[in-house]
Amino acid sequence: MISPSVCLLCHAPSTTAPLQRGILLVHSCPNCGLNYGETDEASATLEAGSVDTSPHHFSTLLTQSEALAPALAGLVEGRMAAFVERLGEKPRHWLEIGPGSGLLSAIVARHGGSWRGCEIDADMAAEMMARGLDVVQADFSAIDPATLFTPEVAAQGGFDMLFLSQVFEHVRNPDRFLDNAYAALRPGGVIYIDVPNDGGLTAIIRRLNKWGGTYGEVVPPYHMIAYGAKTLGYALEQAGFEKVSVSTAAYNDAVYGLAHARIHRSSKFQTLWTLSGIVGLGGNLVAMAQRPLGGGDAAAC
Repeated sequence: MISPSVCLLCHAPSTTAPLQRGILLVHSCPNCGLNYGETDEASATLEAGSVDTSPHHFSTLLTQSEALAPALAGLVEGRMAAFVERLGEKPRHWLEIGPGSGLLSAIVARHGGSWRGCEIDADMAAEMMARGLDVVQADFSAIDPATLFTPEVAAQGGFDMLFLSQVFEHVRNPDRFLDNAYAALRPGGVIYIDVPNDGGLTAIIRRLNKWGGTYGEVVPPYHMIAYGAKTLGYALEQAGFEKVSVSTAAYNDAVYGLAHARIHRSSKFQTLWTLSGIVGLGGNLVAMAQRPLGGGDAAAC
């Protein structure tokens, strides 16, 4: 187990006492700004396995997949122009980490690309495999990324696109994960990440509630690591990525929002999400970066 007094991302020692919210202790790194929490039941510091996700998450994805599919397709279609601009061409070979129910695979296929998923949850991976999807069941932080290469991907030195949505905030070994992400991409390849925004309006409201058991986007038991724009950008740069861009969007944004928010029926949440976008404090933190064309080793963390 990594000591909670050492930052999970940059490994700087903590110089301040953790903030306490009920049974939650929140550590804030003075160097990179990462916020990470621990309770008796949940910790951001466990090394065994890289992701904890709600047991209801995957069943919800499956039951809502019919509605989520067109919502996700619209979002990815809107982002495709940015991906093409980054790469200089349409991405051909995609790797998705934490693919959920594999909805991205059909969108990639419509654009003439190949898709592979890497899923840590054995049951969800088996369900996607049973539907004929190209999924590898593995903890991405703990494998050699080259084992995910198809012959076509290996021939060009890695994937064109690495895509992960609402996954990185669960990863307990962010530096190791990003080293693998760098190695999985070909020179010039693009990584796309979105995570809950620890500087967003929802996070600010949670921090103001001193009687709650949460702190910003540190929300036990499954969201124990929280990223702001500075920290997410720092993480990508330290891993050796270049042309790092980080922006925010409302959860119901037409291009950089989340599929589940696009179909959410609550007028209260839709109003909050729309307001967050208007004031520039959207809940979705979006980052893109590239592996340098020189293709050297990732920067030391």
